[in-house]
Amino acid sequence: MKLHAVYSADGEYYPAVITAISESQKRAKAPVKVSFTGYDDEEWKAISDLKSKRLPAVEVAAKGKAKAKAKAKAKGEKTIDLSLLEKGTRLQAMAEDGVWYAAEVVAVSQAKSRARAPVKVNFVGYTKDSDEWVGAEKIRSKVLKGGKPVQKRVSVCFCSLLSLSMKATQTNCVIRSLMQSSTSA
Repeated sequence: MKLHAVYSADGEYYPAVITAISESQKRAKAPVKVSFTGYDDEEWKAISDLKSKRLPAVEVAAKGKAKAKAKAKAKGEKTIDLSLLEKGTRLQAMAEDGVWYAAEVVAVSQAKSRARAPVKVNFVGYTKDSDEWVGAEKIRSKVLKGGKPVQKRVSVCFCSLLSLSMKATQTNCVIRSLMQSSTSA
């Protein structure tokens, strides 16, 4: 029977063919011998290391995932408090193309149906048609790390910039005249 089996050297699935099935108690954990297609390697595999549409779903794999989640929690995996985000908070978000872009929070949902992607963001410079619901793994923000939030940009009047520029020019003229008078004395 053709299927895919985990190769022990790298943990990836590769095409293989079943060459033997053992019923002995000694081989209870890995009762299937497979030969990898195109290679001379043969290995004994557990049912959970095999993939095929013909094989029944294995409950052991589900238990393994549950154990992995429990271990991650035991190690103290960081949970991010998304309630710190408010509408208008500027941050970086990963878009569908896998690239990080500047974005702004549009909404934060508390609904259970939005548990995986509770934050709606608008990518800066794009229309609301490109808004996306994203999860914590696709957000970068100082707010979530305990820092100060990045404020919206404040537009400055051109007139105030011009007056600051003129004051700086006048100050430079005074400094030049003082330097010239000190060198001539």
